[in-house]
Amino acid sequence: MYTLLRFVLFGYNLESKAISNDNYETFFSSLKKVLQSVNELHTKHLSILPRPSEPVELTRFERVIHKQIVQLTDSKLKKDISISLNEDIGEKVYGDNLFEFKRTIEEFINEDAQFRDFVKYSSLNKNSSFEDNERINITIPRIDASNTFRWPSLIHEMCHSLFQSVKFNNNNNIVDEFLCFVDGEENVIYDEYFHWLKNGDHDTTKSKLYHWLEECWSDLFACILIGPSLYFSQFIVFLNVEEKVVTPTHPPHEFRLDLIESIISHRFLKLYNEILADKYIASCEELTTLLQDDDSISFKGNPNLTKIFIAFDLFFKSHFLPNKKEGGVSELAFNPEISASLNKLVNKYVRIHPEVIRYLVDRLKQGLPIPSIKTKTHGVEYEEIPTYVQEIFLASWISRFEDLIPKVLKTIEDSKIEDIVDNIKDTFENIKKLIMRHDQAILKSIQVSEWFDFLIKEKRRLYQTP
Repeated sequence: MYTLLRFVLFGYNLESKAISNDNYETFFSSLKKVLQSVNELHTKHLSILPRPSEPVELTRFERVIHKQIVQLTDSKLKKDISISLNEDIGEKVYGDNLFEFKRTIEEFINEDAQFRDFVKYSSLNKNSSFEDNERINITIPRIDASNTFRWPSLIHEMCHSLFQSVKFNNNNNIVDEFLCFVDGEENVIYDEYFHWLKNGDHDTTKSKLYHWLEECWSDLFACILIGPSLYFSQFIVFLNVEEKVVTPTHPPHEFRLDLIESIISHRFLKLYNEILADKYIASCEELTTLLQDDDSISFKGNPNLTKIFIAFDLFFKSHFLPNKKEGGVSELAFNPEISASLNKLVNKYVRIHPEVIRYLVDRLKQGLPIPSIKTKTHGVEYEEIPTYVQEIFLASWISRFEDLIPKVLKTIEDSKIEDIVDNIKDTFENIKKLIMRHDQAILKSIQVSEWFDFLIKEKRRLYQTP
């Protein structure tokens, strides 16, 4: 790892002093190969080493997910959730991995008539039925276990589980409702791109269209639940995972990021216009283009894919923003029970004000944690209210752009070439201190914020001036 780090820092130090764009292209090409090497290390070689325990802060975030998001479809919070580490690239979600094993044991036991009759009338019977959806298991790459910049993407995986509980108009599935919505565009969208595919030896079939709709639904609902930090977290994922333009299961990366941006521009309009659009989202688009070939992520050169994007955009806005009420999402079309829970969640946790984000970013730049906001209120000069992970993650990303990245790059630029080559450990420690200071502030913020949320019964995040 030190060899790869030495190579990256050496290359950046040289290229930061160069003027030619050709030199930058060569450096980014090399950087791409380094990312691929790290991926290979993670997926092929780390598995032989002892797997570390999940960080305690990740466990806290697991509790936050359970409290805020599981209750959307499970009001009694009976469904368990776990986040574990693995050596894959990217997150995944599973049901109960032991479901089939439990079913086999149940069938085996039921073959014994005496034991079956005894269990039937005992307290053991309460636990004798098994459901595949009793628990949700989410995996995260072990290299990202303490990387809070990546945690918002875990909500995308949660949304795959929530998607199974969502109803569509007239008991249709999402494909039928979408095709009804696009109507005249059906021939272009369906016949040319989304032929029905068999899933291996399974009897059921799913179309490319179904997979694409589910992926985009999970992206957009995750953005509604966790806020705009989802865009940046997915951006990091997509930089590290190459996809062809048309795949059976996933739309192009740029396609998905543009859809997320569209929802942000409607759901978080003030935040989008004042902070996110011109500076941060635009810079992500530029970097994505530099690090990946256009033909692996872009869809805009394809007229039919552009039509599909427009159709997806209009469809999902009608699905997630059916009433176009101010103040945020108040309804999920055709899902009144989920909408009632969603309304409570959004009003408390996902009303993100630009003024609050600027205040939190300034605190992070000073190396201070951000578990709360000191606000001026009517009748009371100052009041402390908790920040929520939705605000913490977004402030963390803005601070990363404005403060952390410039400091790290300046450290590299100011380093002497001989120090990078001969004393890479010292150079690394200097960079690590900057990153760790930021990370510790975020992790402490999540910890203390969780405590505050238990103590303060705020039901609606009102506009506050820090």
